[in-house]
Amino acid sequence: MLTEPECDGLFGYWDATLNCADPCPIYPPNDHCENAGPPAPLPATFTGDNRNATNDCYQEGDPQVWHVFTSTELSDIQIDYCGTLDFHSFNPNIYTGCPCDERFQLVAVDWGFCAPITAMTGLWRDVPPGTYYISVVMYNPNSIGEYTIHVNAVSNLPPANDECVNAEPIMLEPEGVVSLSGTTMNAATSCIDACDEGGFTYNSSGGDVFYSLNLTECRKIAMALGTSDMHLAVYQGAENCCVTPAFLCNDDDENFAPLPEWDLGWQHPGGSQSYIAAGLEPGLYIIRVGKYGGQVGAYVLTVYDNGPCHCLPPDPPTDLTTIVNDGGGIELRWSTDAASAARGTYRIWSNIQLVPFDDPSWTIVADHVVPMVEDDHLYYTAPVTGSNTVFFVVTGVCEDNPLVDR
Repeated sequence: MLTEPECDGLFGYWDATLNCADPCPIYPPNDHCENAGPPAPLPATFTGDNRNATNDCYQEGDPQVWHVFTSTELSDIQIDYCGTLDFHSFNPNIYTGCPCDERFQLVAVDWGFCAPITAMTGLWRDVPPGTYYISVVMYNPNSIGEYTIHVNAVSNLPPANDECVNAEPIMLEPEGVVSLSGTTMNAATSCIDACDEGGFTYNSSGGDVFYSLNLTECRKIAMALGTSDMHLAVYQGAENCCVTPAFLCNDDDENFAPLPEWDLGWQHPGGSQSYIAAGLEPGLYIIRVGKYGGQVGAYVLTVYDNGPCHCLPPDPPTDLTTIVNDGGGIELRWSTDAASAARGTYRIWSNIQLVPFDDPSWTIVADHVVPMVEDDHLYYTAPVTGSNTVFFVVTGVCEDNPLVDR
């Protein structure tokens, strides 16, 4: 009858389900908080395996193993599981002593920090210098086994573009791509957006940062937040920053509507990530990057410039001539400058009578023509259509050339 008390006195493990016929489990060396090892200075990396762990701190709710670190100044503490693929442990507390002394509670969780893998990152704010114990909890089946975690003291200063008035300018790459990275950690909450999508309302009340985009002409702009569960909003004019509803707003890519006809599928981040695509008229736009709900975390904002909204067609020829070539075909010749010709293609019309061009009797005989170039002249060749006189008109055609897959 004294077996269990004797076991406790030896700091052992008592399990009434075990018997002598089955081997005992091998417990992790840091299964108890008091066996966490020597305190590690920050930044610290901890590795281990929490299989067969027991519950040394019942308020944690699940079995756990322990690590210990020291900090030397007041700081925000960030813990991530980026070193372990799909490891979903969840430790809401940092303890001042073993196993369940006073604690600092988790402030925010970011599931996008470790992208492209899915793993937890937690933030604890305003932690004084000292020695602290953390647990690696067997939270669910994806949080059992080998792990690698990182503990860092991070800045508690807000990002430079924390407020509307400090929005960071975006320098567009004409018909190109610009990527901007940052974090909403320590950012104040300036806006509370509500995006109505697919019958649901998605709110973003966490810290936010801002960018500005100043356009001198209408451009076809797409924006993607390629990190987990971000929230994206666009305000028209600095005076409308944080005015609800936003000019454009999205929380889940798959719910953004309406999509413009020039939308390109490869620019979408997909799923619960955010996307906006629209023709933006000239003017100043403020772009808000936030997290869903009250979360914080890292992000990458990608801005695609898909060209002007209204492209300019090539100049119509002023020196069009027709020649019957040796093969009996008709050659149309005209000169142009390279910049004008590069804006699109040409359309060729014909008529057997010379009437104003707005007469409906003109018919298109060739479209999307990219003529041969020789001696600064453009050529189009067609077979002779008969013995009657034929009149031709050549017009420039605007061709939108959206970004190709890169």
